[in-house]
Amino acid sequence: MGRLRRCGGDDHGHGAQATPDELREFVKDRVAAYRHPREVWLTDTPPTGPSGKILKREITAPAG
Repeated sequence: MGRLRRCGGDDHGHGAQATPDELREFVKDRVAAYRHPREVWLTDTPPTGPSGKILKREITAPAG
């Protein structure tokens, strides 16, 4: 299986913010181990298409 990546904003709509480690802990109890994200990074706005859907193929890791 290839690299599994997830993208999401750091603002959850209620003024709350989460760190990548907190997101990993949240996922650990809720999904099967093979579905855990290997890499987590936060972005202000994920790439979206005209319909507003997230364009997964255009998500790239931040430089650094």
